[in-house]
Amino acid sequence: MKKIFAILAVCAVCVSASAQQPVYEKGKFFDNWSIGADGGINTNLYNWHKGGGVLGVQLTKAINPVVSFEFSTQLGLDDIAWKGDANSWAIGSPYNKKHISTINAIASTKINLMNWIGGYKCEPRLFEVQARGGVGYLRYVADEKQGNSAVLKVGLDFDFNLGEAKAWTVSLRPAILTDIIGAGLYRDANEEFGKGLFSTMQLTAGLTYHFKNSNGNHYINCVRPYDQSEIDALMASINALREEYGKSAARIRQLEDELAKKPKEVIVEKKVTETKVQTKEEHSLECLVYFGQGKTTVSPAQLPNVERIATFMKNNKNSKVVIYGYASPEGNAEVNERIANQRAEAVQKLLVNKYKISADRITAKGKGVGDAFSEPDWNRVSICTIEQ
Repeated sequence: MKKIFAILAVCAVCVSASAQQPVYEKGKFFDNWSIGADGGINTNLYNWHKGGGVLGVQLTKAINPVVSFEFSTQLGLDDIAWKGDANSWAIGSPYNKKHISTINAIASTKINLMNWIGGYKCEPRLFEVQARGGVGYLRYVADEKQGNSAVLKVGLDFDFNLGEAKAWTVSLRPAILTDIIGAGLYRDANEEFGKGLFSTMQLTAGLTYHFKNSNGNHYINCVRPYDQSEIDALMASINALREEYGKSAARIRQLEDELAKKPKEVIVEKKVTETKVQTKEEHSLECLVYFGQGKTTVSPAQLPNVERIATFMKNNKNSKVVIYGYASPEGNAEVNERIANQRAEAVQKLLVNKYKISADRITAKGKGVGDAFSEPDWNRVSICTIEQ
């Protein structure tokens, strides 16, 4: 018998060490704790009519969905105590037949067979079976037989997890306890005390409460697994984005520096025409209004350029303005045509609505992709040419 229980204990340790772990969320130290209480009957395996009751409490820590560690303590009640003798509960009672017969404290390993064999389903099943085995301290406290010993306990837990939150578990727990030293409280009176092994069979029912974890649930959460190919692909994407960002940032700084050096208003052209009678100089004034990529509204930073045109036209009542809108080469031709036209119209609307310039003095037209500047980004512009 002793060898059998030793083999079972070794098997439990091996199973707990070799069980394939599901992919689960690593909890904090105070996660995955539960507390429970149970009560029931036990009987002497050597003499079935001898037995009594048992009451116990358990504190359990789940390491993962398969393996848990449990610390439990139990009171064994002899048949007189089980029948409710009023004086039987006090250890050391002067009434003699007192009879809390044993006290034990056991540390156990529990294996969730459902999660081990069928895999963890990201929350407890309605019904689960757990195997457990452990060793601990046993104290005999009956009047006629007192002493210390050690106990081996193996058994099964048939668990019913209740409610949507799975916070409560009702269990039926058959188990066998064996005094591995052999003190033998319930051995027959004719047998020598302490000779051989003493074993009892227990059948208890219990209720367990699972404390809420830091993840907000009363159980272990699953984590989506990533294989190495997915990780490599994600890292490659991150590195590519970093490289692209570095290039874009450098390009933006370069364009900003070039734009800062670009004058807002320039005299583009000085034409000299000659006739047989005289030479006449004509000056053409142009003003540039720049736009952001894909933008068709005049930004506040460009309003001073539009105001310059309006001021000149108010001071020169016979002057007119021709506005050509342009786009940079990104995108398809149809989109660029539309954006170019909208940029010309945006400047026209500002002159009419904000600065009260007569619409018949303004010509606005889109010219598609511009090539006035060698830098493509600078061609997101409306070029306003004053005619006198």
